[in-house]
Amino acid sequence: MKNILKTTTLAVITILSLSSQNLVFNTPAIAQRKCGNTKPVEANKTTRTIKLKQFGIKVKIPANYRTTVRNDGSIIILDPGSHEAMRCRAPHGIYSFSIKTLPNPQKLSLLELAKISYPNITGETPNITNYSFNNTQALIIDAKGGYSAYGIFNVPSKGVIEMSAGCDCEVDKTSVIEYLQTTELLK
Repeated sequence: MKNILKTTTLAVITILSLSSQNLVFNTPAIAQRKCGNTKPVEANKTTRTIKLKQFGIKVKIPANYRTTVRNDGSIIILDPGSHEAMRCRAPHGIYSFSIKTLPNPQKLSLLELAKISYPNITGETPNITNYSFNNTQALIIDAKGGYSAYGIFNVPSKGVIEMSAGCDCEVDKTSVIEYLQTTELLK
């Protein structure tokens, strides 16, 4: 009887030891969804309007593009391939368009804010140009590195809104201007 008890105890200890090391009693594997097309997808000619009440604007985007809210409250707009690349954490960069509120606690003018908020990595001042859309004054900031461009403008009761295009590819101010041309302040 003592031998059976010792053998049973040893067997239980061995099983518990192995299970704690995930060698026995593993939880079933959950299959992850495979990645689809992660290459950038061309924008549809048709558009849809998205209202972004938190920024006080509405903007037209290509009908096939997706929007995602980031942890910091900003919105990114992605083509379907870039959205899939981001979801799958693909090992290559993506083109994205982002909209966020830009902090301006000192109530600086747009030009002053642009000069201190957008220094280029090389230490050069980025190209800053005036731009007007739908009776709203904006500034376009074209980084000299070619990987990002920004548009900033004031929205009453919301503050300074930043629209930015970024990529590990060439990006310039035309990416931002295309969105500004289809942006309206909410009434």
